[in-house]
Amino acid sequence: MNGITAWILMELPSPITFVYAFMQAPLIGPGALPPTAPQNLLAALFLVHYANRALVSPLRTPSRSKSHLSVVFGAVCYNSVNGLMMGSYLRSDMARSFLSGAFDRPLFWGGVAFWFAGFLGNILHDEIL
Repeated sequence: MNGITAWILMELPSPITFVYAFMQAPLIGPGALPPTAPQNLLAALFLVHYANRALVSPLRTPSRSKSHLSVVFGAVCYNSVNGLMMGSYLRSDMARSFLSGAFDRPLFWGGVAFWFAGFLGNILHDEIL
């Protein structure tokens, strides 16, 4: 399978299933409270990462090696579960509790800064490769 098409197909299930799980809140059920600002920020960072990983990066590369269909299938399965688990947890009451007051904690902002540095590193190294 064409490498660029394969990469996009392999990566897109993660943000799609993430959004589904984050919106449906399966660990809470009916009557779920709306997500908090820290939950929304982390969800946005996840989606920005996957927008770059699944769409921007592969569309900017001139070519990628072909992928076997079994590799694509395995990655689709993995990324589907990854998105479901991340979205389900991030919207859960446990995450809500853990993130309570997160904007007041320097460690939270250190983690966001660490994410940003990694994101910039990915973009930079995609340009090199």
